[in-house]
Amino acid sequence: MRNERIHEAVMEHGYTLTALQKYLGLRLSTLSRIAKRIGEEKNARNKV
Repeated sequence: MRNERIHEAVMEHGYTLTALQKYLGLRLSTLSRIAKRIGEEKNARNKV
Protein backbone atom coordinates (compact mmCIF):
# COMPACT_ATOMS: atom_id res chain seq x y z
CA MET A 1 0.00 0.00 0.00
CA ARG A 2 2.80 2.42 0.94
CA ASN A 3 4.66 1.76 -2.29
CA GLU A 4 1.56 2.33 -4.40
CA ARG A 5 0.99 5.66 -2.65
CA ILE A 6 4.60 6.69 -3.33
CA HIS A 7 4.16 5.87 -7.01
CA GLU A 8 0.86 7.76 -7.08
CA ALA A 9 2.40 10.82 -5.41
CA VAL A 10 5.14 10.97 -8.03
CA MET A 11 3.23 10.06 -11.18
CA GLU A 12 -0.21 11.52 -10.57
CA HIS A 13 0.37 14.39 -8.17
CA GLY A 14 3.77 15.59 -9.35
CA TYR A 15 5.70 15.28 -6.10
CA THR A 16 9.45 15.05 -6.50
CA LEU A 17 11.45 12.22 -4.99
CA THR A 18 13.35 14.84 -2.98
CA ALA A 19 10.13 16.14 -1.45
CA LEU A 20 9.06 12.61 -0.56
CA GLN A 21 12.50 11.91 0.86
CA LYS A 22 12.19 14.84 3.25
CA TYR A 23 8.67 13.86 4.29
CA LEU A 24 9.13 10.08 4.59
CA GLY A 25 12.78 9.93 5.60
CA LEU A 26 13.65 7.31 2.99
CA ARG A 27 16.70 7.38 0.74
CA LEU A 28 16.30 8.69 -2.78
CA SER A 29 17.50 5.40 -4.23
CA THR A 30 14.84 3.52 -2.26
CA LEU A 31 12.09 5.85 -3.43
CA SER A 32 13.29 5.61 -7.01
CA ARG A 33 13.27 1.80 -6.93
CA ILE A 34 9.80 1.75 -5.39
CA ALA A 35 8.33 4.14 -7.97
CA LYS A 36 9.94 2.25 -10.84
CA ARG A 37 8.89 -1.20 -9.61
CA ILE A 38 5.27 -0.22 -9.02
CA GLY A 39 5.13 1.46 -12.43
CA GLU A 40 6.45 -1.69 -14.10
CA GLU A 41 3.94 -3.85 -12.22
CA LYS A 42 1.05 -1.62 -13.30
CA ASN A 43 2.23 -1.69 -16.93
CA ALA A 44 2.49 -5.48 -16.84
CA ARG A 45 -1.07 -5.77 -15.47
CA ASN A 46 -2.39 -3.45 -18.20
CA LYS A 47 -0.77 -5.48 -20.99
CA VAL A 48 -2.50 -8.71 -20.01
